[in-house]
Amino acid sequence: MPSENRMFTFLLWGMLALVLVGVSAAYVVSEVNSQADLPTVALAPDIRIALPDFSFTERSGRELSRKDLLGRVWIANFIFTSCAGPCPLMSRHMQRLQTDLADLKSLRLVSFSVDPERDTPEVLRTYGERYDADPQRWLFLTGRMDRIYDIAIKGFKITVEAARENNQIIHDTRFILVDTAGVIRGYYDSTSAEALERLRRDASVLENRGGA
Repeated sequence: MPSENRMFTFLLWGMLALVLVGVSAAYVVSEVNSQADLPTVALAPDIRIALPDFSFTERSGRELSRKDLLGRVWIANFIFTSCAGPCPLMSRHMQRLQTDLADLKSLRLVSFSVDPERDTPEVLRTYGERYDADPQRWLFLTGRMDRIYDIAIKGFKITVEAARENNQIIHDTRFILVDTAGVIRGYYDSTSAEALERLRRDASVLENRGGA
């Protein structure tokens, strides 16, 4: 009888060990699956272009430079207020980003005018009001045309052409995501809903991991 009891005890412990192994395996699989469901933290493609220094006049009349934006994630675009082409739609998308990303408190939106001779701070102020632009979060910059075009072409690596056709200035219509170190991290087609959704995600990713 004692040997039979020992055998029974051995079998019982063996079955318990098998149950524990099964539970552990299920837990590991569950953890792997949950990790797979986590959102990616990588920006794709992971672009890194350092912006040079710049300083322009904001619609409020104050000077704003690249240094003033260090420590913040920001989204840039290039527009002009008399544009009869894509600019109104771009500004409506920017307005939507202002709302959709309202929880990203340090995020800034920055619109550069490619027609600075006409787009004075007063004109930009009126334009911003048209789109309910929060003066603390959505900035409008103007300045000398040569400097605007220089930062656009050499800094942001985008196309801007001074030649006018039917009073329209040819310029890039993409949105540009910049990190807290003043480094470009992505370009986004302003006409694509998918690209704009990716911009929202990437801006949130940058903000949530400290802007790097």
